[in-house]
Amino acid sequence: MSPVLSKQYTGNEPVDVMDHALDLLRVVRLAINAYEADPSNVSEKEMASIGYVLIYAQDILEPLREHLNKAGAMR
Repeated sequence: MSPVLSKQYTGNEPVDVMDHALDLLRVVRLAINAYEADPSNVSEKEMASIGYVLIYAQDILEPLREHLNKAGAMR
C-alpha cells in the first residue's frame, strides 16, 4: 500500500470500503432490475430509498477516490 494511503487507511480498509460500496451498488442494480421487470415489484418509497443508497455509495467512495488521486500525484 502506498505511504499516502496508509496514513488514512490501515490494512485492508480501502478494499473493505470499496467492497461495501460495490455491495450497495449490486443491491441497487437488483432493485432497479426488479422494477424494470414489473414496476409493481418496487414501490415509490422503495425507489426513493434506492436513490439514497446510490448517494451513500458515492459518499463512501469519494474519500477513497481522493486519496487514490493524491497517491498517484505524489509518485
